[in-house]
Amino acid sequence: MELRALSNLLLRLAGLLILVHTVLAVPGRIVDLYVVTASTPHPQLEIWTVSVLSAVFPAIAGLALLYFPSAITNAVVGKSEQPPSFSVDQLQGLAFSTLGLYFVSKAAYDAVYWYAKLRLYDLAVKHLSYADAPAMLPREFAGMVSTGAQFFIGMFLLLGGGSLAALIVKLRRYGRMGSGGAAG
Repeated sequence: MELRALSNLLLRLAGLLILVHTVLAVPGRIVDLYVVTASTPHPQLEIWTVSVLSAVFPAIAGLALLYFPSAITNAVVGKSEQPPSFSVDQLQGLAFSTLGLYFVSKAAYDAVYWYAKLRLYDLAVKHLSYADAPAMLPREFAGMVSTGAQFFIGMFLLLGGGSLAALIVKLRRYGRMGSGGAAG
């Protein structure tokens, strides 16, 4: 199998993974928001709109990876008339960048969810006058921190996938030189 075809296949699989994850996460999020919205006197259209739109970015990213993998491969590797000569570094960099795109799109989806959930929580506390309600539960805080960390790791992989692949190759070469010298 040609490496360009292999990278297209991997990008399509990543797109499919993003789409499946998005589709599977939407019902749970809608149920959570419905339960919270039912406790407020006036359901907020803004929160439902934001919640529904939060699935749009990962869905677009997944569809782009699924239907346009060649365009993405050409943008990363370059388009030439000659048979492409991929190096393992380039393929590994493409894989890291694809993984970064997955993390960023999932973090964007989760960030919109956290915004909507905190907005609903704020409305419920104000309108239902729960004076002893905590400002934020530990589970929600941990989820938001996790989403932020996922976003930054995803951006690092998305923008620095090629550099990370080159660093891994250098470390492997250094490891081979060190083990080759000790054995000889």
